[in-house]
Amino acid sequence: MERTVTLLPIGRFSRLCGLTVKALRHYDEIGLLEPARVDESTGYRYYAFEQLREADAIMRLRALEVPLEECKAILAERDLGAVRERLTTHRSRLEGKLAELQSCLAALAELIEEPEGLGAARTPLEKVEVKELGDQPALTMRSRTTPDDLDPVISESINGVAAYMSELGARRAGPPFTISSDPDADGRIDVVIGWPTAERLPGRGRVERHLLPGGKVAWAIYRGPYSGLSGAYRALYEWILEHGHEVAGDPREIYYTDPDEVPDPTDYVTGIIWPLQ
Repeated sequence: MERTVTLLPIGRFSRLCGLTVKALRHYDEIGLLEPARVDESTGYRYYAFEQLREADAIMRLRALEVPLEECKAILAERDLGAVRERLTTHRSRLEGKLAELQSCLAALAELIEEPEGLGAARTPLEKVEVKELGDQPALTMRSRTTPDDLDPVISESINGVAAYMSELGARRAGPPFTISSDPDADGRIDVVIGWPTAERLPGRGRVERHLLPGGKVAWAIYRGPYSGLSGAYRALYEWILEHGHEVAGDPREIYYTDPDEVPDPTDYVTGIIWPLQ
């Protein structure tokens, strides 16, 4: 005897699973939780009763701050070992956030003791110097996003280019980097993300061959969480002006540490290269 599938309209499904109708529509659009049936004439979504378990899993993962794309990957996994590995990676991300929060609490305690320092601090840079760089071949991915959504774009691009280089058997000529424009009127930025290479290599698909132009640059080293990079940019920009230089183009971030290997964000080491006129 064929089993009857119980279908729930989106409103009833929303009530039973706790996800809003807006969230369910979005999850359908990104392929995270697709309805069992969509009425062709009205576009109305219906869900199978059994999908409540999947909705419960999504709610639990989101309560743990798992990104939507990672939720999608976890739910698609059939190997429990792979699921455990993804969850362990996310735990490392949360531990990094915890360390960053603890650093913020320490800084807040200092400010409570000396509130007159509010707005007067400059982000410390470990090293600032002017250098002459030569041209550097690279492989990159280009994206257009917002600063708030930049972190997953950087991770996806760095890993995507690295995977392509592994296929080619190509050598990396240094750590990964990001070049980003200033936000436009809509708050969006253009970013180029990738790896320097030992030689000019062909691109494929989204991976493009790129040449980092040489010339005079201001080079700084910043140690701390990525949330403090705006302060590092400001400190470097002030140094550039104070020493009679002018910027000429978008700055480049170089990631000397891998967040998957360095759990404490206060130990992240980032280089900032700003082209000079």
